[in-house]
Amino acid sequence: EYPDPGSVIVEFGKMRAGTVMNAIAGECKLEGTIRAFKDKDLKFLKKLIDVTALQAAEKSDLDYKIVYGSYYHHVKNSSKLLTKLKQTATQLDLLFKESDQEFTGEDFGFFTHLYSGLLFWLGTNTGDNEDLHSSRYLPSPEVIKIGVDIFWELLKKK
Repeated sequence: EYPDPGSVIVEFGKMRAGTVMNAIAGECKLEGTIRAFKDKDLKFLKKLIDVTALQAAEKSDLDYKIVYGSYYHHVKNSSKLLTKLKQTATQLDLLFKESDQEFTGEDFGFFTHLYSGLLFWLGTNTGDNEDLHSSRYLPSPEVIKIGVDIFWELLKKK
């Protein structure tokens, strides 16, 4: 059964093939990402990719190899901890904006599948800072104190 399209991502963003523009490439490497909120949907997507690659290879008499890279569980926020975060934001007079579920393939997701956890953003970038994954990224100094205050209040709640 196909997963809900809003609960998965399959994107191929990098391809290297051939040596000239006017000849069929003798070799091609295609790279991308697969994300899913549910493990069963990820297994379905991998099976679909495997079958599609096999069918294309058989039709065109090609060799192929699929290498699946690292996989990170999606982050599962604890509803109990999320409620505490909302209360803390109100208590500290902070703006709280709940986002839709995101495809954050954080390594933190590994822990939230074993333990109760909570991942949230502090709103550290207003567009004038480097991108989050840049080696030059630094959060705004003002937000560090806010983060400390939030964590301190969360720790005090039982």
